Order: sequence, then structure tokens, then C-alpha cells
Amino acid sequence: TPALPQIAEAFDISPSRLGLLTSVYALPAIFLDPVLGIVADRVGRKRLVITASLIFGAAFTACAFARSFEELLIFRFIQGMGGAGLRSLPLAIAGYLYTGVRRTTAIGYFTAIAGIASLVYSGIGGFLADRSWHYLFLMGIFCLPVAGFIGHSLQVHESRQPAPWRRHIQMSLQTLKDPRLVVLY
Repeated sequence: TPALPQIAEAFDISPSRLGLLTSVYALPAIFLDPVLGIVADRVGRKRLVITASLIFGAAFTACAFARSFEELLIFRFIQGMGGAGLRSLPLAIAGYLYTGVRRTTAIGYFTAIAGIASLVYSGIGGFLADRSWHYLFLMGIFCLPVAGFIGHSLQVHESRQPAPWRRHIQMSLQTLKDPRLVVLY
């Protein structure tokens, strides 16, 4: 957000088109969120989180080098593909690593840290955007060592017998019938 005025000026676009940067980032989640759990069961949660981190970081960094607004939109879309995995998979991993109160605590920590990180990131992003909108996107390079750290240190027991696709779909449809879901939305 802090870089939006500079991006509009750099690419000579109207402020009304700037909303596309957020929309194209969020769009992949609509299609990926429903299937990420199934894919994670097939390829492994850890592997998918690492892949999502690499995609997110590479596309995030590539945004700094965009030569046109359209190119920036493409990079943001790809970044959103990685971001979709980074929103849901860490919670799934916490759910598999811990049980009971420890699970609730781990999910609470994740949620709190994500909230704090977004506040800190906004401050850093504003500082960097004051210098150049390009600098803001260069922060994506930090995702690469984080992916390496996850690969080296995260120990996740992966199921060797993932449930069949049909079973996942049946469980999802059964969940949609739960009236408590309507209350959550």
C-alpha cells in the first residue's frame, strides 16, 4: 500500500487501476485454497510449504524488476499462488505436529506472529517505499533463506497413505453441511 502512489506514477496508470495489484494477488487463493490440503497430502506438507515460499519469494522479488504494469500484475499473480500456500499450510502443519492445548497454543502463536509481522512489514514497507517502490519488493529475497531454514529444520511426519481424492471431496461436502459453518461466515 505505501508504494501505490509511486507505482501509479512510475507506470503512468490511473489510481483506479491500482486495485488490480491486490486483486490479482488474491485471485489464486480462490482456486488453490480448496485443493491445497489434498495436494499437501499427496506431495507432503513440508515440500509444499517450501515450494510456496520459493514461488512467493521469487515472484515478490521479481516485482521489483517489472518493466510494465502488466508485468507487475503477472508477478503479483504468481506471488499470490505462493501466498495461498503460506496462509493455510502452516496452520495445517501445526495441526499435525501438536494435539490438544499445544495445538491451540501453536495456532495462536502463528496467528499472533502473522498479525505482528504484517504490522512490522507495513512499517518497513513504508520506509522502503519512501526511498523507491522497487526496494519494497526486494524484501521478497528473504523468503529464499526462510525456505532453506524450513527445509533444514522442520520435522513433519508425512503420511505414506494419503486418503483418496473421493474421500477428501466427501469430507469437504460433509463439512459444508454443518450449520456451524454458516455462523462462521
